Amino acid sequence: MKTLPRLTIAILFAFALAATGCSSAESDDAGETATTFATGTIYRYVVPAGTGDAIDRGEEIDVMPSLLEIKVGDAIEIVNEDDRGHNIGLFFVGVGETVNQVFPSVAEFSDVCSVSSTGTFTVNVT
Repeated sequence: MKTLPRLTIAILFAFALAATGCSSAESDDAGETATTFATGTIYRYVVPAGTGDAIDRGEEIDVMPSLLEIKVGDAIEIVNEDDRGHNIGLFFVGVGETVNQVFPSVAEFSDVCSVSSTGTFTVNVT
């Protein structure tokens, strides 16, 4: 069985969401971009290059919020542009990887996060 390359999957994911109708896009100072579609909102975060080196220097890192409150049907996308992998709540995002996750039901997930100022990342889905 042949599998699709990750880039192809990411492009298909983006097109599928775009086809449902885009209504708005917002961003904040922490690097979060939120794009709202008819089917939900995608929260996008980028771990920039040099983040691991900043952690090694003892700098406070605040790429991810400690708490993300979202609704059923919303999604998260985490892009790692750093030269090392990072634990981000439920996810391990390797070097150069992108993680996409849609949350289809009510739940709460919490775990350690190497790129949050609190050291944890919680997703609360309502």
